[in-house]
Amino acid sequence: MILLQEFFKSLNEIFSWFLGNLDELMCTLIIFMAADLLTGIMSSIADHQFNGSTLLKGIAKKICILILIGIAHTMDLNLLSGAELLRSPVLFFFISSEGISICKNASKLGVTIPDRLKKELIRMIQEDQNDTSKKS
Repeated sequence: MILLQEFFKSLNEIFSWFLGNLDELMCTLIIFMAADLLTGIMSSIADHQFNGSTLLKGIAKKICILILIGIAHTMDLNLLSGAELLRSPVLFFFISSEGISICKNASKLGVTIPDRLKKELIRMIQEDQNDTSKKS
């Protein structure tokens, strides 16, 4: 039991080192990622199109998102003197992207999506894209 506790403690330290603190933004993203996977599975089952390779592709996408967040966090620490200038905007971008995907999946299941929620998610994406184009 102690060995298992030490394993998870070490795993947590590695994730914290690479991804940053498990703050509200990271918790929100993790919840949105899980919800997107679940709604995607439910949507594909409802459409009779569920297959394992699509699920694996979705999981791979989530892992790539975490890698990009880790890159942003590492750049903040090593290139930007610890200021969180990249990690937070990257988290906001992926939270809004996952939110839009959840809404798409839910609407395929017949769930009505509130207009205000759709507009806010789209606004977050557009705001991030505007910030990105200004820096280019």
